[in-house]
Amino acid sequence: MINTLNESHLHKTLKTFYKNQNENAQTEIKIGPYIADILENEKTIIEIQTANLSSLKEKIEYYLNSKYKVRIVYPLVIKKSIKLQKLDGSIKITRSPKKQTLYSIFDELTGIYSFLLNKNLWLEIIEVEITEERIETEEKVQNKSNTRRYKKNWVKTDKKLEKILSGSTLHLKSSYIKLIPKDIQNYFCVKDLVTRLKIKENEARTFIWVYKKMNLIEEIEKKGNTKYYSIMC
Repeated sequence: MINTLNESHLHKTLKTFYKNQNENAQTEIKIGPYIADILENEKTIIEIQTANLSSLKEKIEYYLNSKYKVRIVYPLVIKKSIKLQKLDGSIKITRSPKKQTLYSIFDELTGIYSFLLNKNLWLEIIEVEITEERIETEEKVQNKSNTRRYKKNWVKTDKKLEKILSGSTLHLKSSYIKLIPKDIQNYFCVKDLVTRLKIKENEARTFIWVYKKMNLIEEIEKKGNTKYYSIMC
């Protein structure tokens, strides 16, 4: 089948889940030069992307210019177990300490911010629990995408969906503005977001960068090295 050879269990399961919501939906449909994950109806496309949303940029632009409605489904990993098959054949299961929140996705949005306020685009974020499967290697190796800073003695083989926990949808300006606490929308800095939202500083800075690019907020004051922002009317 087209475009499924390297498909993870996570991606395949979500694709089946969303297809089954509409009995007339079709999967792996060629639209122009691209293959759509799901054609929900004549003019609605669902794209499921488990990582690297920026890679969808040209695809999204083509769909929107072709007057399609686009739903991007992004699974946000809230709980992750790691299942490692060791060299002796034994299995070791551990829980990843890494925790993601809705604000963790903004690093993924830096490449597609220009489409996020399009009236025909919906960003659906679903919180999931997954198991990441790994195989131990005799020597330290690079990963398939060649992105490791340091080689490790294991390779990832799959990501399996265990449970869908909850979800939220971002569509048009009001939904994005709601992600800023209402009482500070007219005057806030990076530190305010870190404190109020309980997120990392780099996440707050990326959040602000994306919102400035989307013309949702503007810098209104600078005190020393601290910049303050307000939502744009």
